[in-house]
Amino acid sequence: MAAQGFFALQRVQLIDGEIIQMSPINNLHSACICLVQEALQKALGNAFWVRPQSTLDLGKYSQPDPDISVVAGTPRSQHPRRYKTALLVVEVSDTTLHIDRGRKLSLYAAPGIREY
Repeated sequence: MAAQGFFALQRVQLIDGEIIQMSPINNLHSACICLVQEALQKALGNAFWVRPQSTLDLGKYSQPDPDISVVAGTPRSQHPRRYKTALLVVEVSDTTLHIDRGRKLSLYAAPGIREY
């Protein structure tokens, strides 16, 4: 459905087979993501790609868009279809804490993401 443009101009994520409508990004949330991205990139250096709000393909029924995911390598060294896991995932929670601490915790743990 997404490939056909059914969700164009909508913020949704596929979590455990359910399409979850996401709230609009507010300025505080956006600033926090930017600050986390800057701090992680500075701490980790060029050997890692700190990806803001980019989809992880965790299987047929789950394609979340974590606020930050960290993968080894750089955008030039990675093939976009490989993002099935990450070394670290960060969710900035201002309105979705119950989902982030519940469903997404187990969702990210299943493929072996150790740091969330």
